[in-house]
Amino acid sequence: MNWTEIPEKRSKQVAAIGRDAVTKTTSVRFRSGAPFDYHYHNVSEEQHNRFIAAESLGSHLAAHFKNKFQFTKTDRSKGEA
Repeated sequence: MNWTEIPEKRSKQVAAIGRDAVTKTTSVRFRSGAPFDYHYHNVSEEQHNRFIAAESLGSHLAAHFKNKFQFTKTDRSKGEA
């Protein structure tokens, strides 16, 4: 998984976005301080690119990912990948 850190001036909610092109997984890490990563499955490269180019990452995530893609949640504090 390749992670890209997102500057706080770019997003108040999203701290980092990850991408695994082989498994078509887009992952999101939030600034809330919670140790969870959310991994959205079967996200096309085009959909991923629209997300990272969005004016508002949080709004785009809510409108185009939540309730549209299956996801898994992992807990970094427990060493889950």
